[in-house]
Amino acid sequence: MRLLCPDTDQSVQRVEIAVPLKKYRRRRRDIPNGLNATDYLPRPARIFVQEMLSEHTLSMFWSDPRTGHYSDQIWRLGFARIDGFCALSGKPIAEGDQIFRPLRSLMRAPSNGDRMVLASVVSMQVGDDD
Repeated sequence: MRLLCPDTDQSVQRVEIAVPLKKYRRRRRDIPNGLNATDYLPRPARIFVQEMLSEHTLSMFWSDPRTGHYSDQIWRLGFARIDGFCALSGKPIAEGDQIFRPLRSLMRAPSNGDRMVLASVVSMQVGDDD
């Protein structure tokens, strides 16, 4: 009966606990068993370097039915955090290799943000155009 009609002289204290927020980092997609990494993450339909903007940035054209179309996407030089494959040449990338990856911001993360391009492949491609 006390549940339906609690006494008015008993006050209920509400206790709130502050829970710290966790930082969110998007995890790399796992490759299903029996598939090769190059089959699971195939090269895009069209990709090429449009322009070297500086020593550390370049403009890429990217068109793929899975990840979308980017006509002037900015890619920045960095180091590979994990092993993977080059989206431009299909060559394997080892952790620590110099790579280019799409530029991200807090407000915008491109759908191809987990893809990488070897810096050595880019320098060879740009060197051929001269």
